[in-house]
Amino acid sequence: MEIQEALLRSCLFSTAACAAFAVQFNIRPKHLLPASVGGFISQIIFSFMEYMNFGEMTATFAAAAAAALFSEILARGLHAPANMYLIVSIIPLVPGGMLYSTMYAFIMHNSKTGADLALRTIGVAGAIAMGIFVVSSFFRIVGIVRKSRKKKRC
Repeated sequence: MEIQEALLRSCLFSTAACAAFAVQFNIRPKHLLPASVGGFISQIIFSFMEYMNFGEMTATFAAAAAAALFSEILARGLHAPANMYLIVSIIPLVPGGMLYSTMYAFIMHNSKTGADLALRTIGVAGAIAMGIFVVSSFFRIVGIVRKSRKKKRC
């Protein structure tokens, strides 16, 4: 029961933080809540997959892909750019603390720890990028296929 409360608490705090970033990015009020929900989705998927021992990279990839999918669907439904929702949705996944720890290790002349952390940070950033890339590419391909089918009909 305690783990569920901690999971829910982290997801709610992520949603609040995403809402604050959305305000900072001047997102219109009607798009504020949907953009923040994307942060909730990415955080809950990441936390659940880490709890189930899928590993940091896999959990990050899946959460980023889910955030990208949510953003693409929401963008089409609300007639808005997907990037607006995507940027806010991936904020909980960004490895800012890990990057800070990496830089701190290098400043303290602990090269081995710094190198290990740097590889993990690059891996997490790459997992975010790949999750977004896979979903965005899929939607782009679907759009191209739809367009070519429309041309053949006319």
